[in-house]
Amino acid sequence: MDGGMTIILIAAIGAGYFLYQKFRSGNRGGYMTEGRTRVTEMLGQGLNRQNQGANRPLVPARRDSITETGPMVYFANDRHGSNDKEYRFNYKKVGNGWRAYILRMPSLGGRSDESGTIHRLHDSGGYYICWDRPVNTLKDMQTISRRWADSIQEYISTGRFG
Repeated sequence: MDGGMTIILIAAIGAGYFLYQKFRSGNRGGYMTEGRTRVTEMLGQGLNRQNQGANRPLVPARRDSITETGPMVYFANDRHGSNDKEYRFNYKKVGNGWRAYILRMPSLGGRSDESGTIHRLHDSGGYYICWDRPVNTLKDMQTISRRWADSIQEYISTGRFG
């Protein structure tokens, strides 16, 4: 096995073990997993070191050059004891800003799913979180999506968003 494959294998095993430990420990409330981004960063560091002088790196060298994250999981905070708190988002750069596409959310339990009520819009990419202006950074969009998920949990339990 050559050096590049060894680095990839070690990074994948490490990321998998980290995510497994977090899930196993039960410390899931309010925690956003960033497995794919972390693996990309680890691989980028190793491959960029290995390929110095190459015309272009095999993975993005900087986090801000990423335009899509792939699925990320967030377990929302819930003060009402709901069992289903899992949300999945895919963050994409669209135009001048970031969007959080909703890949999974708990059932609303019969509550209204109107866009104005739960702050969710739809386009050809699917449902995404409604925000009143462009979100310039991935970190800001992740913060917004965590707050949105926590607000949805409150809406499911009480009928009040937020």
